Amino acid sequence: AILFALLHQLLFFLNRKKYGKIIQSVLILLVIWIFSMVTGLSGSVVRAATMFSFITIGKNMKQPVNLFNLLACSAMVILLADPLLLMDVGFQLSYLAVLGIGTLNRYIDHWLPRENKLIDYLWKMVAMSLAAQIATLPLTTYYFHQFPTYFLLANIVVIPAAGLLLHLGILLIALHFLPPLAAVTGALIRWITYAMNEFIANIQHLPGSVIQLPGINLLQFLLLGILTIAVSHYFITLRTKWLFTTLICLIGLPAIHAIDACLRFHENTITLYSFKGASALEFRSGNSLPLFKKNGSIRSMDSIYLQQRWRLAHIRNFESSDQLNASRSLQKQDTLIINAIYQFCNYRMAVIQQPMVSDAGTSKIIVDALVIAGNPQLRLEDLLDKFTTNTIIFDATNSRYRINKWEEEANHFGLVTYDVKMDGAFVLRL
Repeated sequence: AILFALLHQLLFFLNRKKYGKIIQSVLILLVIWIFSMVTGLSGSVVRAATMFSFITIGKNMKQPVNLFNLLACSAMVILLADPLLLMDVGFQLSYLAVLGIGTLNRYIDHWLPRENKLIDYLWKMVAMSLAAQIATLPLTTYYFHQFPTYFLLANIVVIPAAGLLLHLGILLIALHFLPPLAAVTGALIRWITYAMNEFIANIQHLPGSVIQLPGINLLQFLLLGILTIAVSHYFITLRTKWLFTTLICLIGLPAIHAIDACLRFHENTITLYSFKGASALEFRSGNSLPLFKKNGSIRSMDSIYLQQRWRLAHIRNFESSDQLNASRSLQKQDTLIINAIYQFCNYRMAVIQQPMVSDAGTSKIIVDALVIAGNPQLRLEDLLDKFTTNTIIFDATNSRYRINKWEEEANHFGLVTYDVKMDGAFVLRL
């Protein structure tokens, strides 16, 4: 939006020329999409670029601009080009934020009568931030389980600073052939960027900067969305039906939470996670984690994902180790561990990380599934001499070449295979 407004200001002189508006529109579209590519074409950036492209074309054709039509049309075009962007969190948050600004901003803007220009400017930013935060609250709760308490304070500084940085960046490009001026501009950009980042970091460390929220499931997310709409409409219209809807949602949220907790308490699951260059085997009984065994080094971002998943499942213990350090809990849960063989609720699973030594005198071990990990040099034929099973699972530490070879062998023996690299985490509910 800042870039769009700046380009209109810089190219105002073209409005007086013949075909000037067409040239202006073409230049704006080029700069906007080049800027989008430079910034990585994330979901939110593509949404903004597409919307402003439609605005530019519409104004050039002298057509009225409707925000909701723009949102719908841009979403349709973007998802036709890349349907998977629908699952991008930035894409979802971007559309909800704009929708919130379009519907709520004008009402919040009237809350504070003002005559002073500075107060008017600050309140407009506050109104826009509130509108966007209200609209995205259900989604941020669903994905991140937290609420930033100082978002208004942060936005009052960050929004003007971001606009100033964008203007200075364009000025820096224009002054690149004048080294002394370019150096001063570059130094100013660096100082403002540093100051903005320090300001954000200091806000982050203020007491109570983030309120941790309980994890919610999809049904609770939908109910929270309805609650947000109902509360907003009640304050706008003061109609009783919206207050009644609000009360139903407020009763429904804890009720769903209680039902979900009861269902999870009696649920036993085995999960084989797929991480980059690593994997992890998890046994869960209700809201306890009897065993979490990892293979390879798990990245910090994957650890954060696990923490959030456990929080959503209301897991009490978050301990994880390479060692089988939960033997007492495992015994209580009727779980048996013998070397690389795991039994959990009558489900037996063997993890194979090295070639099996042939022993003709040993009887076959019956298991429900075999997990191949660590990219061992082995043939399934040799493996089946030691084990009787109908399911083979390949974890993320195996190479694609070996997985393909094993899958060919498995098809020959009529075995069911599961590849966590291709199919995602293996989850078995018992």
